Amino acid sequence: MKAHIAFIMAILIYHTSAYADYSLYFMNNTYDEITLNNTCDHQLDSPYCRALNSGKLDAFKRVGSHSINYDSGIKKDQDYILKSFFSIPGSENSADNNYFSTTFHGDFFGSHITEVSVYVDGIQHVLLDDKNSFNHVLPDKVGSVEVRHSDGNTYTFYVNAQKDSISIQTIDHLFYAIDKKPTLLSSESDNELTVITYNIKAFPDYIGLALDLNKMDSRVRYLSQADALRKADVLVFQEAWDSGSRDTLKKKLHEIYPHSYDPIPESYHLKLLGSGLLALSRYPITNTAFVNYQDYQTLQGLDRLSNKGAAYFKIDKNGKAYNLITTHAQAGVGNNSIAARREEFKIIKKEIIDNQALAIPPHEPLLVLGDFNTDFYNEKQFGYLQSTLNLDSGNVLKNLFKTPKFSADSDLNLMIAPKDSSRSILDMALPVKDFLQPVSSHSQITPLRALDNNRMYQRSRNAKLYHYGNVELSDHFMVQAKFIFAE
Repeated sequence: MKAHIAFIMAILIYHTSAYADYSLYFMNNTYDEITLNNTCDHQLDSPYCRALNSGKLDAFKRVGSHSINYDSGIKKDQDYILKSFFSIPGSENSADNNYFSTTFHGDFFGSHITEVSVYVDGIQHVLLDDKNSFNHVLPDKVGSVEVRHSDGNTYTFYVNAQKDSISIQTIDHLFYAIDKKPTLLSSESDNELTVITYNIKAFPDYIGLALDLNKMDSRVRYLSQADALRKADVLVFQEAWDSGSRDTLKKKLHEIYPHSYDPIPESYHLKLLGSGLLALSRYPITNTAFVNYQDYQTLQGLDRLSNKGAAYFKIDKNGKAYNLITTHAQAGVGNNSIAARREEFKIIKKEIIDNQALAIPPHEPLLVLGDFNTDFYNEKQFGYLQSTLNLDSGNVLKNLFKTPKFSADSDLNLMIAPKDSSRSILDMALPVKDFLQPVSSHSQITPLRALDNNRMYQRSRNAKLYHYGNVELSDHFMVQAKFIFAE
């Protein structure tokens, strides 16, 4: 019996020491930089507690805030408090009155978390507590509170608790976030058009055997119910490869966007993937055409498996006609991929813009939007796209907010592999100059994150890349644009 007890004790001690960390993270999900100051309890000295990444925290960025040894340095029946002080965006002097507070309690073996609160303007809001039958903060929980700050803005504060390793501790990861709802563009009259372009990385499930898709079904379901997708006149997706995902988006968004154009099935040209394009509209779609790049050239790399192309559609907004082209161009940075993209832009020009059968009237607007796989900041490559299609790119940097600066941003987007250091604007909505021009336009790159969805914090099914806490809804950020035309 003594040997049996000793064995059990050894196992418990092993697990407690082998997985002996709480890891805490802080996300600034607002358009402004904030100041962050992470502190350990005065009773916990290094190396038992490490406060990380104090200082300036960029808009939409997440960093580690604390790493705490679960057992060492912890005394039985002693409480310890970790704090993350933060400034409200635009209010640097408010940092002392605003902080997340996590309390954990020493046990005979290790410790457990008893409470997570956020203090805003000095007022406590309990987010998670131990008022349950286990007397611990439990994993797989999202705590949140919406607070109207003294600056007049409303912020939502989140914490999520996750269990990672096999051990006696109940929580391994905590994710704090300060969130401000995105500003959404909408139209006030028939001579205004608001559009969204969004690459959503929705592959069929079998691709998940090779790629970590970060809980694709959960992402698509979340997007299909997101308020942020319900304000525009026209919504276009790229990489909506999965037929079930397209059906979900069309069905769930049908009340807002009763008209859709889903241009090509997966089986065409005997390819596994369709075009990945899906267009949804509030207003009737009166004309459509699809140009398949595979009819004109051989695509490169994995794009060979797809029917990538350009989809043209016209809408009638209460008597005002708007013409749109959406595309997802050849991916890749090699010379062959660049050459294929250039050919695609010429195909759009010849087969849609200059197509006599379509006869797009020059007194009507024509917009081209999508994922061009061409960085706006690359003068040579973007210059070719702009000159070939005769595009006006003035709205790309006419943003409501100065951040983010990139629609594909490895520094901010948790779905981009750390080894990929690319930061670029690939997703845009641009008027063609040969047609009716807007009198004004602007755009905004808009990160969407599922901060209120516990499923999105959990480990991906095959967990090749996206482990705990990945709340991104795509590896691209959504881009909004608004165009105003003369009445």
